Amino acid sequence: MMSRSKKPELQIPNQFQLGGQVIKVDVIAGTEHEKAGEWLPQENLIRLYPKGRNYDFMLATFYHELTHAILDVWCRPKASSNENMVDSLGQGLVQFHKTAKYSA
Repeated sequence: MMSRSKKPELQIPNQFQLGGQVIKVDVIAGTEHEKAGEWLPQENLIRLYPKGRNYDFMLATFYHELTHAILDVWCRPKASSNENMVDSLGQGLVQFHKTAKYSA
């Protein structure tokens, strides 16, 4: 009997809405890049570069870039430029989603 590989509990979306704007997420596979991801506000686009990085790292990167997007869409550019704060909030979101329990 063949075993099935378990699908990650959290998936990275292709797109979502934020403040009435459609934000797209492009995963650029097979491309080595110094950054794991980037938020491009002028394009409403999050780009992720997963080559050589594991899923958990890329999930954390997605939430980091999502935090930038949230802060920029809601006109908080000063907060968005604080990388330590953005990283902490992104890590907090990952931990929340990975550990949340829901009643049946």
